[in-house]
Amino acid sequence: KTWEKILNKLIVTRWNQGILTALQSEEGIIQLNLDPAPDSSVLGNIYIGKVKNIVKNINSAFVEFTNGRMGYYSLAENRNHIYAKEHSGSFLKAGDEIVVQVSRDSVKTKAPVLTGNISFPGKYCVLTLGKTVIGFSSKIKNQEWKAAVKQMLPKEAGTEYGVIIRTNAQDADPDIIINELVSLRETSSRMLSEAAYRTCFSQLYRSVPSYISDIRDLNSGLLQEIITDDSSICQQLQEYLACFQPEDHQKLTY
Repeated sequence: KTWEKILNKLIVTRWNQGILTALQSEEGIIQLNLDPAPDSSVLGNIYIGKVKNIVKNINSAFVEFTNGRMGYYSLAENRNHIYAKEHSGSFLKAGDEIVVQVSRDSVKTKAPVLTGNISFPGKYCVLTLGKTVIGFSSKIKNQEWKAAVKQMLPKEAGTEYGVIIRTNAQDADPDIIINELVSLRETSSRMLSEAAYRTCFSQLYRSVPSYISDIRDLNSGLLQEIITDDSSICQQLQEYLACFQPEDHQKLTY
């Protein structure tokens, strides 16, 4: 038996000012994850940043994305920039305001890594803005199912988005995947519309805490119960499950 087949409980609690999640199976605790400072991470967040300088010898820019905080932005990996304000000229330059997402948190002395290839993760798929490919998790082997879903995706994603189908989606009803895709696309459209009148350094999107992404990324069919002893965490979980995973809402226990 693999641990995936015997997983039955996710426990979420506070420990030393952090948030601890524990995956429990019939054989005991099999995985622990400690987020020591949940509010300090900016990973996955989306901001309006200001280009401070272009460094040509490394083909990169440094972008201030919150007041006083700088991030590294590769020009080789980001060829099409999402400008928050009107832009003149063909090239990115100092002073430009662009929409960026934090793709990697800061590590020791290294600045966070920023990207203009925006992604919005869901339970069944990831919507990408900037990369328009359609892909599937390598773990999905059902070719007939993949072909049927792939035929539906371009119509719903449009020409400006790409879609990655996650492992959780395998053999799921295609309508569930499409509904999630439409919801993610609406979130993206709303964010881009807001960017036009928000001030520089504004946070346009906040990624969910790691204890919620743990639930989102798990195979629902393997998870029987979600337990927490913290009222504020419970409320956040209730709101998330009610909105995005109603089929798992009854699994939550305070």
